[in-house]
Amino acid sequence: MKKILIVACLHGSETFGLAVANYFAKHKLAEVECIVGNPRAVALKVRFLDSDLNRSFGGAGKGYEGRRAAYLAQKIKDYNYVLDIHNTTTSVDSTPIAANLSKKTLAILNLHPSSEVALMPPRLARHALIGNHSGAVSLEYSFSFSKKAAALREVVAIVNSLLDGTPSKPKQRKVFYIKGTIPLTEGRPRIGKKFNFKYIPQIGGYGFLIGEEGYKTYQGFIATNVRKLII
Repeated sequence: MKKILIVACLHGSETFGLAVANYFAKHKLAEVECIVGNPRAVALKVRFLDSDLNRSFGGAGKGYEGRRAAYLAQKIKDYNYVLDIHNTTTSVDSTPIAANLSKKTLAILNLHPSSEVALMPPRLARHALIGNHSGAVSLEYSFSFSKKAAALREVVAIVNSLLDGTPSKPKQRKVFYIKGTIPLTEGRPRIGKKFNFKYIPQIGGYGFLIGEEGYKTYQGFIATNVRKLII
């Protein structure tokens, strides 16, 4: 039996995952389980307490989030697929983020409507949830889009199709191979949100999650390699 874990709120201030969890609580499916990643941060309505939970895997975290990351790293091993639901303050409406292009992640990416995919490098992914499971994908939703019924329908459709084993017709997608972060340093001008998935001449790469208010030491991510793949 295929088993799917939906992780809500690794960041306590990103609450769309709760709507997803509430949906599946009402529409009980034996193969689907939902878990709140950072319940203490959700209760306090903050991004995190001691360290960013989605940067705390692989022993990188401290305090409460360090312990929570260790627990989640074990928890996700029992599932075939893991959907990690996030919110963003950027202009990205709905985008999947993967740490690998395994058969399992490709199955999820195939079902997502986005024509863009962000692929995180191992040195960054190993401290995130998606870097600790071969079938995990983060689904990033803007706060504005996540308020629309279409956002929840999108997640539900992905889950149902994974369970049914019915893929979508493959289509061409741009895979943005993330190289690293864009530092937020004194004297460096802020890059506008319009450069998400667009080329930024001054840094020689493509921006991703530019304008995320939760980032305090960098402006977002940069991809220097983009490939068109049929997924």
